[in-house]
Amino acid sequence: MHMANLQGAWYLFVRFYDYDNFRQISIGRIEKARLLKETFEPSGFDPKEFLSNTFYRFAGDNKPFTVKLVFDKAVADSVLEREWHPNQEATLQKSGNVELEFTAKGDIEVKRWILAWGRYCKVKSPKWVKQMIDDEVAVMGLNT
Repeated sequence: MHMANLQGAWYLFVRFYDYDNFRQISIGRIEKARLLKETFEPSGFDPKEFLSNTFYRFAGDNKPFTVKLVFDKAVADSVLEREWHPNQEATLQKSGNVELEFTAKGDIEVKRWILAWGRYCKVKSPKWVKQMIDDEVAVMGLNT
């Protein structure tokens, strides 16, 4: 078991019986707990490695991917003033736009974050993330 604070919320990373991977549990959502007499020593679990590509609060077993985004100059200062991901690379372009690149896992969290920037953020790569955003925006347009 491992406990970590991700974006201000505490999570447990545990291995359930009959599962070969670790699961992320929000401590705030635990309604009941009981102490078992059995002990468990996880072999091969490296919390630092497991959390290395976490984006926001998602730290699952998904395969990491590299995303490259371009932010409009209107939000350049906001993008540059903080660290969004520990392995990010931010480049201020001559146009005033900012290119931001990082490797993460958790496509749902990345999608939500990109959509929160609205028109000020464009996906440069990978193509499947751009398509995911385009599909979401298209569906959103149908709901108006």
